[in-house]
Amino acid sequence: FSHVASEHVVFVRSVSHMLVGQSDEANGVRSVNALRNLLFQSLFSGCRLNVSDFDWSPPPPIDLDGGGQWSFDEGKDALDWAVEPAVHAKNSCSASIRIAAEASELRRQNTVIRSGTPRL
Repeated sequence: FSHVASEHVVFVRSVSHMLVGQSDEANGVRSVNALRNLLFQSLFSGCRLNVSDFDWSPPPPIDLDGGGQWSFDEGKDALDWAVEPAVHAKNSCSASIRIAAEASELRRQNTVIRSGTPRL
C-alpha cells in the first residue's frame, strides 16, 4: 500500500493506527489513479465474493475525473500489485519471501518494458 499512499502512525492507548491524510493539504495520496483502482477493484470484488455468485457479468466501466475509465478486472490476481513486498524483503531469511520479492520485481520490470510506464 505504501506505493499508493503514505501513512502516518498514531498511537491510541498503546495501539498503533496508520492514518492516510492528516489534512486536505497533506492527504498522503501518492497516486490518485492507483488509489481509485484499489478502491473500486476491492469494493466490486468484495461484493461479488460476498454474494458467491460467480456467473455475473462484469460491471460497466466507470468514467474518472480528468478523463479515462476504470474497468473491473475479473482475474484472481487483479489486486496483486497492491501487495508489493517491502524493499528489504530480498534480504529475508525466509526463502519464500525472497522468491516473492524477486518475482514482484521481475513483474514490475516486465510491466515497464511492455508499456513504458508502471501499471499503477
